[in-house]
Amino acid sequence: MPPPVPIDSGGRAHAAKKSTVDEMPPPELPEHFHITDRWGHLKLFELEEDIVGCPHPGKRAAVTCSNIRGQIAHGRVTGEEYMVSTCEDGEFTVAANFEKFHGGAKVLGTVDAIKTELVTRGPVVSASFTPTRHFVDDANNSSALKPSRAGSRHPMLIIGWKRTADGEAWLLQNLGPFIPRAAVPVGFSRLRIEDEVLAPASDFGDVYWKPGPYVHHDMSRSAGWRVGFSRLRIEDEVLAPASDFGDVYWKPGPYFHHDMSRSAGWRGGSGVKMAMTDGQMKQLAATFPQGLLAAGRAETRIELCNAKKIAESRTARLDEIFYDGVWKVSFKWISD
Repeated sequence: MPPPVPIDSGGRAHAAKKSTVDEMPPPELPEHFHITDRWGHLKLFELEEDIVGCPHPGKRAAVTCSNIRGQIAHGRVTGEEYMVSTCEDGEFTVAANFEKFHGGAKVLGTVDAIKTELVTRGPVVSASFTPTRHFVDDANNSSALKPSRAGSRHPMLIIGWKRTADGEAWLLQNLGPFIPRAAVPVGFSRLRIEDEVLAPASDFGDVYWKPGPYVHHDMSRSAGWRVGFSRLRIEDEVLAPASDFGDVYWKPGPYFHHDMSRSAGWRGGSGVKMAMTDGQMKQLAATFPQGLLAAGRAETRIELCNAKKIAESRTARLDEIFYDGVWKVSFKWISD
């Protein structure tokens, strides 16, 4: 049986426990990044109306961060929001919310640490962002915050960064009815944005997303089971062979190469007939060290390879050879 899972007033499950994730090597950091660049399935704005009822910006930022990271852990839009109905004492700040539900908060103390977290795990929260009156009154930001927020902390979600004419800027996710839908750029080190940047300690791999009851099973052996994007380090090293296998010998030789596009029966029938030049006959004879007649009597196997695509080979035996001004050679197919 799973451990007891606290359910909020809206009937949704809280976090079960913090999970442990292997440390990954730092990625190469691009010049600009938005979390949807890596996780294209994310829907970033569907949670707003569900959490506006909580008056605490720290709680709203933390819950929105948790929901987006949940989509990353699941590899899909979950269809149900997480912890959106609770507004209990002791969870109003970002740090307190992460501590209560997600095993603690990671403090990201450098620009590279923030960027790395964004690229590898998802959005983070600036708990220290402090907009000025000038920022609030700016025409581009006037609908982003209540005027009363000027000069006081207002936690905001960081969802990426980009380079602007004034230098690098963080991209802030908008929260609440006063926020426009477009991300708000804030220059690096401005408005105390980097003084306290936090991320949940959990990777959300062990979070119960819906109320139970629950059945646990090793799904790795179940046909059709899915692994979410970025889960279990599945994307850390994804490889594919460089070859298209068109020039791969699929069976042991000996091999004889011939342009099969002009040979009747190549794609079907019981065999194939070929017209050959003297030079081609010498090549065929060299394929059978025991000689053509002995190879025919012994029904020696040979791989006839399409010279234009070696992988299109068929196993055959020598059947007949005759000459009427042109060498004519027939082979019979051998089924495996």
